[in-house]
Amino acid sequence: RRMEEILNVSRKADDLGLPYYIIPHSAYSLSLPLLRLLKEKTADNQVTSIHFMETEGEALFLSDHSGPLKKSFDETGLLPKDILLPKNHLTAILDEVTSSGNLILVHNTFADKEIFKGVNERGNTFWCLCPCSNLYIEKKVPPVEILMTEGCEIVIGTDSFASNKKLSVLSELKTLQQHFPGINLETLIRWATINGAKALCEEDNYGKIAPGMKPGLLLLENLDLVNLRLLPETSVTRLN
Repeated sequence: RRMEEILNVSRKADDLGLPYYIIPHSAYSLSLPLLRLLKEKTADNQVTSIHFMETEGEALFLSDHSGPLKKSFDETGLLPKDILLPKNHLTAILDEVTSSGNLILVHNTFADKEIFKGVNERGNTFWCLCPCSNLYIEKKVPPVEILMTEGCEIVIGTDSFASNKKLSVLSELKTLQQHFPGINLETLIRWATINGAKALCEEDNYGKIAPGMKPGLLLLENLDLVNLRLLPETSVTRLN
């Protein structure tokens, strides 16, 4: 029934000529049968995204069906008698999510080196950081230095107004620089531009300045031009 509801929405998007992909929300919010049915229906996805290890309780819920998420689901009355879920986040991604196209993992706040190594074996994987959202919900930022050490492709997101005061990529970059002062400006700009375009399979249109492309031009103002660092007062103006 759930799958038919999803397909009905996708058919309406198709009728309107809107591009779309069917994707899972997270490893803990879909039953294993629905996750597997979704994998079957999304075998040709160019882009898939999934909220990943955003809260500490997710791993507990997958491993032994306990913790704060279990309590929260119990209060809704939505849990079935038999809870069928992936056994952990790594198997969820490698076994239960389509292997086609690009995969964008959103948040990654409680992921570790083993997870990064394991998931990267999939290839075509992008790690989306939303630090302002993470600080609001968990008072914690993702382990960016480990992500960089493991050669992870990083992109920048904001999540939504449910967990963020403003949807500003610049605010996310400032927050990252505040917590990880060793990250240079060039790297931050790459995460916010060309990496995002690559993740969405739009690198032939956006993300860099080149003939025939439509990147849009943004001017960063009030930054440290000597050390090439963002400052609290740094602002951005759209030029084109």
